[in-house]
Amino acid sequence: MLYLRLRTAFPLAGIVLAITAGHALAQQSTAATYEDWVLRCVTQAGTPPQKVCDIEQVTQVQGKNTPLSRVAVARPAKGPPIKLVIQLPVNVWLPTGVKVQMNDKDPGLSGSFTHCVPAGCFAEVEANDDAVKKFRAATEPGRIVLKNPAQQDIAIPLS
Repeated sequence: MLYLRLRTAFPLAGIVLAITAGHALAQQSTAATYEDWVLRCVTQAGTPPQKVCDIEQVTQVQGKNTPLSRVAVARPAKGPPIKLVIQLPVNVWLPTGVKVQMNDKDPGLSGSFTHCVPAGCFAEVEANDDAVKKFRAATEPGRIVLKNPAQQDIAIPLS
């Protein structure tokens, strides 16, 4: 009988610990919205604790619940270039990759698709400090440029 109680008590204790740990982690994260972008920061445990942030923009087709594109920008550590991770629908032409441009005259930043899953295809684009300065100074929306399977250009707005 004692064995039966312990067997049921351990899973219950695990659930309580998970809820408590989840509550503690929730207290260490913050989010803020800046126009079309959502900034999320999480403080990771350690000595000293480190704050890790990323910012994300999701574009949806009007009337649909699924995202057309998702762009997440992060710099995991000071020094390496900022990385843009772009999620697009699975119906993209993979060989040409993806480009982030400010306008028609801008050569843009190019990236390759790294993988596809049922939720979409993912590409990574690196942005050095000069590119970041150019993005910050932009007065008009940029765009994500890719090709569909028929190899037609598609441009998705990026604020």
